[in-house]
Amino acid sequence: MFLNQLNESNKENFLKLCVYASLANGVFAKEEKDTLYAYCREMDVEEHIPETAETLEEIIKTINENTQKSEKNIIILEILALVKSDNIFDDKEQEFMKEVVNGLGLADSCIDKYNELLNKYIEIGRELFLAITN
Repeated sequence: MFLNQLNESNKENFLKLCVYASLANGVFAKEEKDTLYAYCREMDVEEHIPETAETLEEIIKTINENTQKSEKNIIILEILALVKSDNIFDDKEQEFMKEVVNGLGLADSCIDKYNELLNKYIEIGRELFLAITN
């Protein structure tokens, strides 16, 4: 949705964070891979699943140190959309989101806020689809 606003230097680190997000519950679901590829297209980078030689903590620290608050919010929103892409937002994924949010110096409440907004966005998308297909 907003990934085209990320600084070029943050795109690869965002993708690495996506890999960790996808594996948060131990399953790299097809929907998550599809979303990751869509993110690559949106950012106008080659479609790939990046290597994650760095630890999750190292990636979060790098993003935190080199990213403005608006980009951090975009990253949280898009990561949340990714983990929810398989229609499951389990305890492990919720804990992962809290770790990222805290590592980026943001309030835990942003998870609930973005989760609610994403649910509305999905519902509006369904309504629009139904409106144009009837």
